[in-house]
Amino acid sequence: MRLLGGFEARLDDVTLAGFESQKARALLAYLSLHRTQALDRDFLAGLLWGERSDESARRNLRQALYSIRTALSAGAEDAAPLLLGEQRQLRLNPDVECWTDVQAFEQAYAAGSSDSGPDPRELSTAAGLYKGDFLAGFFLRDSPGFEDWLISRQEELREEAVEVFRTLVSVYLARGEHRYGIRYARRLLSVDPLSEEAHRQLMRLYAMAGRRPRALAQYEHLLNLLHDELGVAPMEETTALYRSILLTDRSLEEAQDEAEPPAPLIPLVGRSAEFAFLQREWEQVLAGHGRVTSVVGEAGIGKSRLVKSFVDSATSKREAIVLRGSCHEARAIAAYRPITELVGGALNEILPDEDVTDTVLESPYVEALQQLAAAAGQAHFDQSLGVPSATTTPSRLAMGLLQLIGLLCNPRGGGARPMIVLLEDLQWADSASLAVIGILSEQITSRSVWMLLTTRDGLSGGPDDPPEHEQLVLGRLAEAEVEEISSSLVELASIPVLTQFLLQRSEGLPLKLAELVNLLWDEGKLHPRSPGAWELRADPSVAGETELSLPELIQRRIRALPTSARRLLAMA
Repeated sequence: MRLLGGFEARLDDVTLAGFESQKARALLAYLSLHRTQALDRDFLAGLLWGERSDESARRNLRQALYSIRTALSAGAEDAAPLLLGEQRQLRLNPDVECWTDVQAFEQAYAAGSSDSGPDPRELSTAAGLYKGDFLAGFFLRDSPGFEDWLISRQEELREEAVEVFRTLVSVYLARGEHRYGIRYARRLLSVDPLSEEAHRQLMRLYAMAGRRPRALAQYEHLLNLLHDELGVAPMEETTALYRSILLTDRSLEEAQDEAEPPAPLIPLVGRSAEFAFLQREWEQVLAGHGRVTSVVGEAGIGKSRLVKSFVDSATSKREAIVLRGSCHEARAIAAYRPITELVGGALNEILPDEDVTDTVLESPYVEALQQLAAAAGQAHFDQSLGVPSATTTPSRLAMGLLQLIGLLCNPRGGGARPMIVLLEDLQWADSASLAVIGILSEQITSRSVWMLLTTRDGLSGGPDDPPEHEQLVLGRLAEAEVEEISSSLVELASIPVLTQFLLQRSEGLPLKLAELVNLLWDEGKLHPRSPGAWELRADPSVAGETELSLPELIQRRIRALPTSARRLLAMA
């Protein structure tokens, strides 16, 4: 049952039609949202035919039930009965699985709005489900009771949607992820067009993204909207923001096609069990038990997106230190490269104003960090020490890192903080870095430190691995998960077509699926209909694409770029 934005009902893969009246649809919708309880027949008759006589109301209820049963039997002849009559009561069969977007939306909203802080992943799921007002377009005669319930539920769900979009805008504005912020700000305004706060946030996002003309145009749109709808002028705070954007140096603007909408955004699906696993690991870390977790999977399986999504969610609820490092295939193998990134991040981003040399760290380990930081170009250490020398052994470097971790997690004058050490693409790591990681893994067992690793190949499971080391192996997406992605993009009628195309061409590989969606957008087959909604305007099949590998698919998209864009990409 899809009730947000209208009414859609499907039994398995069959779209249900043939309801003889709007009230039959209303009855099925009401029963689906109250399926945990048996409802009195007289109550339902009064709810939908409250201005008719009792006998007439009961007769109309029987006719509506017949219409529903007829539609259900046309959908699947062998299906278990969906409606059960129990004496004077009615209910949906509790043994039949029944999914509604309303309940899925409210569950995601509740999970993303916990007291511990917002969860962008859950809130994004809720945002994808909210396609419009509850039962939009419904109008029933002689049904004041149902109309009161309908209006109440519409307002309640609309307020929850506003809170979802408002929170997501704030999260992505704070992170500087302007593309996501703009998308959700526009969704917020489609639900609450008179919110000056939402207009201001969208103006800020446009300005920060280098789209100054769009920011100024947004103010003009708000000015006209408030004048036409309410006969008032914008608040002084909004006008002040407009003036500050107006005075911004135009030379800082990015050259950009203002009419170009943002590309489709693919939701993170099919990773609920993996997300729950990472949550359990994180809870162990918060309890003071150091953990080492490897996320393993083939190229394009979504390792980076999963860990980034989880780390963003975890750190939005609980203050934590995050150190990041990565390995790179295209570079010559350099000793300690990912470890250098960890140290550089700690000194550049977390302790920019502190001197953490000999007065804090103990010799002889400080020399190893000095040499490593000098190699990374850090101003905090003696630059004359140069690159790591032969005396910079993995054990010395690991012990120095442990002291630095202790300083970060337990700052002088501050409370203890957990730490996430995120190291990506370890299949390209040098042996010296792996040795450091191995030593750290053994030494963090009694600290609130989580080493979160990604690799294409499983790390060695030898006897020296700490018992706290867990592996999380990612698999490809199943058909139901691909369908979930399709349903977040297009209208109901196009979901099966898009699902089969993506399933066959991507074979469930998330990155390839995302590139296929972007290819459809590039070629105009996936066209923006409204903020957050897309229309499939042509058969998505593209000749010769079945055999394309993921790198070939990316190259195909690159070849379609203008020459200037390809030149800029090559320079990057």
